[in-house]
Amino acid sequence: MVTFSQFLENTNVKPNELKAGDRVSNCNKECEHYRSTGKVLRVIKLIDKDNVVGNEVEYECDYDGPTLKMGDRLKKTEIQLKKV
Repeated sequence: MVTFSQFLENTNVKPNELKAGDRVSNCNKECEHYRSTGKVLRVIKLIDKDNVVGNEVEYECDYDGPTLKMGDRLKKTEIQLKKV
């Protein structure tokens, strides 16, 4: 089992780094969309009752795969993505 800190070591994204237009790849091996790639459409702040706790990133896939189609819009937390 991979620990959270080990998972963070596998991504090259720092908090709040991604922005619209960036290219990303899903680096979460446990996700059904693992290795999906695409262009960031928007970044949505995830807020709990006290403060911002992270970001959700919406990106448009740029190829057809077994669990996705080109043009699909996926939303993932920022730590599941790496900038390419």
